[in-house]
Amino acid sequence: MLLTELMNLAWLAVRLAPRLLWWLLAGLLLAALNQIFRTELWPNTPGAEPFFKLVALCCGLPLPWLLARTAQRLGRQLRGWFWRLFWRLAAVAGYVGAFIISVVGLIGLAYQLLRVFS
Repeated sequence: MLLTELMNLAWLAVRLAPRLLWWLLAGLLLAALNQIFRTELWPNTPGAEPFFKLVALCCGLPLPWLLARTAQRLGRQLRGWFWRLFWRLAAVAGYVGAFIISVVGLIGLAYQLLRVFS
């Protein structure tokens, strides 16, 4: 019974996730795979490593915002007051965390852009 409820919650979360979230996760996976296999895929391209780091950073910056948005949507769909409150508080904490991560990420993005174009 508990497993069924958890599966229903997971399915609801997947269904409520914004489409952009899935695109960004795919881009992040592509960048990570290119970083892992860069010696096999890009042996004679020294610019591939900073480029895919930049792609990973650009895909990773909006992720916390979209995850917080998913938590907010999930909080609106649930029935019990406790779970609605829990997911709304999770969304608020997610937005605060997304702001902090975005500030740090933008500094990292600026640094990475300076390394790529200098």
